[in-house]
Parts: sequence; C-alpha cells; structure tokens
Amino acid sequence: KLEGQLARIDRNLFSDCTHLSSLTLPESIRKIESGAFRNCSSLCEIFLPDGVEKIGKKAFFSCSSLERVSLPHSLKVIKDFAFYKCKSLKEILIPSSLREIGRDTFAYCSSLERAEIKGNLEAIEDRVFNKCLKLREVIIPENLKTIGYRAFYECQSLKGMNMPASLEGIGEEAFARCRVLESVVIPDEVKRIEKGCFRGSLNLKEVTLPSSLYSIGSEAFFGCISLSNISIPSST
Repeated sequence: KLEGQLARIDRNLFSDCTHLSSLTLPESIRKIESGAFRNCSSLCEIFLPDGVEKIGKKAFFSCSSLERVSLPHSLKVIKDFAFYKCKSLKEILIPSSLREIGRDTFAYCSSLERAEIKGNLEAIEDRVFNKCLKLREVIIPENLKTIGYRAFYECQSLKGMNMPASLEGIGEEAFARCRVLESVVIPDEVKRIEKGCFRGSLNLKEVTLPSSLYSIGSEAFFGCISLSNISIPSST
C-alpha cells in the first residue's frame, strides 16, 4: 500500500517485481509512467483512483495474471503497449474521458472477451486489439473516425461490430483473419477500404458498401470463402 501525496508512479518503479500481487494507490496519483509495473506477473487486479490522467507506455506490459482493471473517469491518455500481453484480462471498460489510446494497448490479451469504449475517442490506433483471440464483443463510440492497421487482426471470436456513422477510415488488415466475422456494414463516410482489410475472414457472408466508396485495396476480401452477398456501388 502506497500512502502520502505521491503525484506519479515513476518509470519502471515496480518493473519485474514478479511477486507483487496487490496494490493500493493513493488518491493523489495523477500519472503512471512508462514501465511502472512491467512484468509484474503476479499482479491480479488494479484499481486506479479518480484523478489518474495518464497511463504510460508499457505501464502494465506482460502482467500475465492481471484479471481486473478499473479505469477512472479522469483518465485522458493510455500510451502504447500499456496492457500488452495481459493474458488473464477478461473485460475492459474505457471511460468517456479518454482522448488517446496508443498502439498495441491490448494486443495479445488472449483472454479478453469484451471491450467497451465510451465517449469522445476518435481513433482506435494500430493493433490495439491485435490477436485478442477470445474478443467477442466490442462497443465503440459514436464519434469514432478511424480504425487503424491490424486494430482487430485475428480476433477469432468476433462475430460482428456496429461501426458508427462517423467512421471515415479503416486501416490495412484491420479485420483480417477474424474467422467468425459474419457480416459487415461499412458506414457512408468511408471512402476507401485498405489493403487486406478483411482478408482470411473465413465466415464472412455479407458485406454492405457505401455509395461514398471510391477505392478498395488489393486483397481486401482475399480468402473470404463464405462471402455470398456483396453490393459494390457504381461510384467505386
């Protein structure tokens, strides 16, 4: 238990403390810096107090026993690889205060089943949920504009996703190898589907494309062997 008026957990402060299993942080904490709890392989849960605004790069990298994370409504930034390879994490609720979520944040969280992103986030960056093999439900905000490269690559339990009308761009291989993905409706503001976007999504049966679409990248639907219904607008 940490007490006092600490404003931040400094870089690599508890990195490789492999027997650390629980932690209580003081209400004064505002920032958790890079690598602060990296490789704390026995850490099971973390409750971040209201007031925390930033989680640094690789802050909880490879905390392989971490099952529960409570993110406060004060949180504004999660940097790259923050929860990378947290293989026991099952659910994550991202508060509406968040403005930035870095690359690979939840990549290889192989037990993650549900993710809910609230509020004003405009971009899901590259590989944020890459290879989250058990991810079956994702709720994304209504004002999301971009889904990055391999953002949901090989999410093998993801059957569908409601893409918001605000969406403008879907990156390369964003949904590649999502093997149980069944149907996709691309919103009207999307103008290009990037290379390999749905490649190898073996169970994809139906795709609805918008009239605003002007380009489809190579191999976008390569290997989608179940695809039986696709409407390509004349403007494409």
